[in-house]
Amino acid sequence: MYLRFDATSEPEAWRSASFDDSAWNNAAPIDSIWGPLAASEIPPRMEAIFRPLEESAVTLSSGQAQAVRFDRVLSAYLGFKLRGAAGAVLFIQPNELDRPGFNRMSAVVLRDGVTFYELPFMDSLSTVNLTVTNTAAPVEIEDIRACFVSYPVTYRGSFESSDPELNRIWQASRWATQMCMQTRHLDSPDHQEPISDFGDYLIEAAENDYAFGERWLARQDLRKFAGILKNSGYLNFHTSYSLLWLQ
Repeated sequence: MYLRFDATSEPEAWRSASFDDSAWNNAAPIDSIWGPLAASEIPPRMEAIFRPLEESAVTLSSGQAQAVRFDRVLSAYLGFKLRGAAGAVLFIQPNELDRPGFNRMSAVVLRDGVTFYELPFMDSLSTVNLTVTNTAAPVEIEDIRACFVSYPVTYRGSFESSDPELNRIWQASRWATQMCMQTRHLDSPDHQEPISDFGDYLIEAAENDYAFGERWLARQDLRKFAGILKNSGYLNFHTSYSLLWLQ
């Protein structure tokens, strides 16, 4: 995925209450492309702001790169406050490890002065690789934040042994399960596979039940699975794997 946002194309101060939008066209309803929709029965996702391990303020000249690290892997939306000249480009590569190259990449073209930018999609990351191009003046990255999101959970399950490594594996696995609990169970927060791999979601739901006891998300997933099967004529590409639910 590659997303490019050009802040120079936005009208100045269009978010302010005093902005004159009289020349804008009125919104008009359109037919839904999704068909009939059912109301969600789960609560909104929780949010928590994480800051980088090091000082988040970074200054980069054209061609320079910087890796910004967080203290753990996060399922999060990245946000930036940038200061620079119009036309400067910041390339953003979120990664679970500090290995430039990307699954999802975004570029933001700065406007003169301050540009605020939040990526519109969730990433799985512990490191953000940043590169600045197309500018004669340095770009100041004044603030970086990761807005962590997950299904709201309570740590009900517990595990403790005399082996520190087993205890660490339990904590890491619980965190990985929480990151995979969004508006559905994900097969991973990086892959973010759409609902179709029913066996994977069964495993996630079992881990969720032990660690958090949040069964409403599994219930809603089952409703979605039923809708998918109905629309596909009850044929699923994972065949017997899906029957784990019946087991």
